[in-house]
Amino acid sequence: MKSGLIIWDWIGTLAKSRSNSTKFFDDALPIVELFDGAYIQAVISKASNPKEREIQIKKSPFAKYMAEVKGVEDKTLDVFTEIMQKYEVSPAQTWVIDDRTRRGITIGNQLKCKTVWLARPKGKYLNETPNAETGQPYKTITSLTELTGLLLL
Repeated sequence: MKSGLIIWDWIGTLAKSRSNSTKFFDDALPIVELFDGAYIQAVISKASNPKEREIQIKKSPFAKYMAEVKGVEDKTLDVFTEIMQKYEVSPAQTWVIDDRTRRGITIGNQLKCKTVWLARPKGKYLNETPNAETGQPYKTITSLTELTGLLLL
């Protein structure tokens, strides 16, 4: 039985850049592989061309571990809720992992999910610190490897 659901962000969390989403962070694939079997995993990625982004993700080495891949024009409560409902997972069993507090962390907090802000050194959105509007993340990490002690208890 799965322990819950992990909703990953794509660019800045697993993939390095918008222009070439075939370059991945060194810690990304090993962590996604590690959680395979323990968690249902999904990706929600904001993109100007959502269908193209979905194709990029589905061609990536991450695709076989993802139960759901969503390219969206905007991250919304509805998109996250739809995935949780589809897999019958409560907010308390859902982890949202994102490098942007203004998007994934905000939505995860609004839904009462466990949120993890990935504040990579030299990350593009380090200046987007948690505030009253975004809410505080459940945990702040600088590398995805820190998730092992958090999610594999």
